[in-house]
Amino acid sequence: MKNLSKEIKHLTIVEVGSGESSSPIFAKFAKNKNHFFYSFETNKKYFLEIIKKIKIENTKKYCINFKFLENYNLVKEFKNNIDLLFIDSAPWESRVEMLSHFKDKAKIIIIHDCDYFPNNKIFGKLVRPVKNANDTGYRDYNDVFSSWYEYFPKRFHCASGPPTLIGSNILDVNKYI
Repeated sequence: MKNLSKEIKHLTIVEVGSGESSSPIFAKFAKNKNHFFYSFETNKKYFLEIIKKIKIENTKKYCINFKFLENYNLVKEFKNNIDLLFIDSAPWESRVEMLSHFKDKAKIIIIHDCDYFPNNKIFGKLVRPVKNANDTGYRDYNDVFSSWYEYFPKRFHCASGPPTLIGSNILDVNKYI
């Protein structure tokens, strides 16, 4: 995010599926760097927990905004240009819908737990499965992105990592990693 932030003065960051870890990181980044952050969630109970922890703020320089939606299809109505789209929604199908809709619109898309998709033959191709932290296998995501990078955490939280996919059909993501 820092490298992209150097290039684009006021980033628009959209999160589909608010997160206990991700939402505070994006909110703090937006506030400290004068960016715009919008987070969307469909689980009412989870949404109410998140907004207790993070203050919604709208200023001329930055914004931190959370919105409860009945379903994620309403995110498709978002009118602003999206510089960074983070997808970590449930159910899994909602992630595929968001990717399909925004893959040629958002500059950079990040999809959490991305190995689920090639493992289940939804998108991407499983070339070699994850064995452990030292052998993360290989998946190919050329069917959805012209530029992509699969990131693994240094310490695995579960058997597969889980990995996170950073991709774009607009920019070279390796420039920002």
